[in-house]
Amino acid sequence: MKKSFMIYGASGYSGQLVAEHAAIYGLQPILAGREAATIIELANKLGLPYRIFSLDRIEDIVHALTDVQLVLNTAGPFDDTVEPFLLACLQTKTHYLDFNGERKGFEVAQRFDQSARSAGVMILPAVGFDVVPSDCLALYLLKQLPDATDLKLGFATFPEAAMSRGTALTTLGQLGWPGMSRREGALVDEPIAKLGRLIDFGVSKVFSVSVPWGDLLTAYHTTQIPSIQTYFAASGAIFYVMKFQFLFNWILRMAWFKNLCRKWIVRNLIGPSRMQRMRSSSVVWGQVTNPSGESRQALIHCPEVYEVTYHAALLIAREVQAGNQKAGLQTPAGVFGDSLILSVPGTRRKDL
Repeated sequence: MKKSFMIYGASGYSGQLVAEHAAIYGLQPILAGREAATIIELANKLGLPYRIFSLDRIEDIVHALTDVQLVLNTAGPFDDTVEPFLLACLQTKTHYLDFNGERKGFEVAQRFDQSARSAGVMILPAVGFDVVPSDCLALYLLKQLPDATDLKLGFATFPEAAMSRGTALTTLGQLGWPGMSRREGALVDEPIAKLGRLIDFGVSKVFSVSVPWGDLLTAYHTTQIPSIQTYFAASGAIFYVMKFQFLFNWILRMAWFKNLCRKWIVRNLIGPSRMQRMRSSSVVWGQVTNPSGESRQALIHCPEVYEVTYHAALLIAREVQAGNQKAGLQTPAGVFGDSLILSVPGTRRKDL
């Protein structure tokens, strides 16, 4: 039986955090990616095996995964990397995890659901901050109010968190496109920041705006609640920029603009330092409401988002390697339950 665990994109910010903390969870991953020099340097530093390959040819991925039980794909943009990995994973019967929280990547994964079930392969996207805490909170709230038909989720960081290069590049890929919400079970395009509200995150009440968070897909998959809105805490200035983004979306979609931004991101962004991560925290808020108007609210207080991400990914990887998996497209709470997030050090849940 295959037992190997691979981290692809291990030289990136999030991938390196996962690699550096794997030993805490008793895991010895194979480090992989396309950048030979950085992968080999990290592997030598951590005393771990490595493999160098790109995602350009499916046969190369298949060859690299032949003896791998589980792969964690940390290499974004996930719009580009999900499909080649899944095509290879089905051939090698390798379980698949990633950090994707975007619509297109999840919809690609949905297309492979039936094939994965037939092959006995689990596809589990979004095993980081986006969306493990919110997915667990959505399922927890549904258990409190089983006939809920409306779900609202929001998140905030205190202070505002720095962004890694990979996250910034993924965000860049979404610029210029509309937001969305879920209504009566269907995804509906709508302007970014169409809705605004004050949310009490326990630390303080913060004005928050509607954004197309990954839970519009994953929380629906987990709970089947038909109406979902997701919110992000935003300052007044950010709110107005997002509110009137539709006026210059055509520029944001231009290739020259994206290339200019991409060059700046690659030159200037790395990710938060360890000290910054230790000083930051995150909070996820949720509310469910049923047709009678009854509602339940709760908070999940978490460490900084990248701290949550590597802990959650490694917790899940350890569970999968121990045999805890389900074939087909899954979500974190759907497989591991609403208390999964409470296994991340420094996390607590509070009913409101």
